[in-house]
Amino acid sequence: MGIVGYTNAGKSTLTNRLTGADVYVEDKLFATLDSTTRKLYLDGENIILSDTVGFIRKLPHNLIETFKSTLGVAAHADCILEVVDGSAPDYREHLEVTHKTLESIIDKDTPRLRVFNKVEVADEARRTELLQNYPDAIQISAKENIGMERLRAAFKEQLERWHEKRADAEAKEKELAEMPWPV
Repeated sequence: MGIVGYTNAGKSTLTNRLTGADVYVEDKLFATLDSTTRKLYLDGENIILSDTVGFIRKLPHNLIETFKSTLGVAAHADCILEVVDGSAPDYREHLEVTHKTLESIIDKDTPRLRVFNKVEVADEARRTELLQNYPDAIQISAKENIGMERLRAAFKEQLERWHEKRADAEAKEKELAEMPWPV
């Protein structure tokens, strides 16, 4: 699972919360320049979480090219976890920057989960706005451990879908392998 989002959205804090890791966290631009990969153990299954570099508005084109290698882990992910700072006044712009940065890197059919982080500092009006405008998104606080069970449940759903997709692909491969040779 590739963890993506605007800079300072809380991606590394969330990685630490979910995995018990001690990934470097600091409230500054590009605190995470390399992707960090950790295992999340969920009901006997391993989910690999890859925390990527944060995005910013008006990122120079040459930096986008540089970060493409770092974002490569997200490009190959079976699912994308988009982390958005739900308390940021310009969160919609953060969403737009994230989507524009990813559109040339991530397959449009890759499943995505969206979380609005930092809800502990968002006021009630903002939390209501997020719920109304993004009903499928999960509101969390990685720092305060809010919404983690709901997020884990969403991971389980994605994992079940992935298993179904993989079983279907294996069945098709088996069917092709067992087809008689043309005469």
